[in-house]
Amino acid sequence: MVAKGQKRTALVLGLVWAAMAAIAYTISEIYGLNLYWYTPFYSLLLILAGLIISFGHIRIFFPFIFMSTEDLSGYNVEKIASVLGILIAVLSYLLLFISMNAFVLWMIIIVCITVEILATYASVAKRFKADLQTNNYTGSSAGYK
Repeated sequence: MVAKGQKRTALVLGLVWAAMAAIAYTISEIYGLNLYWYTPFYSLLLILAGLIISFGHIRIFFPFIFMSTEDLSGYNVEKIASVLGILIAVLSYLLLFISMNAFVLWMIIIVCITVEILATYASVAKRFKADLQTNNYTGSSAGYK
């Protein structure tokens, strides 16, 4: 079951993506820049990945791929998913503007590196560890309240 706050976050991220796509298209039309057809498509794929991650599916990141359900139960998946999902969404927003400016490409590379560093940090930081006395997260959606 998905928490109500997660649904609201997903809706806001989706609406912001639609607004960013409209802004990117408008800027490209005003200044005569090329907004290639595949840029919004890849950006849409990234926003969908960000939404999936924000719902708690963090096993696509490096440190969490190799963790068993028991190992993952030691982490506060909701916090990790929230932070990484929003960063992936920001990456998709930046991708909309990549074909217009080379500076944005460097910003995207920096955000990609930041996301992977944060995923690695989340796997070792105490702030993302679950309080096992109060949180019995088992790796399924049953742990959400």
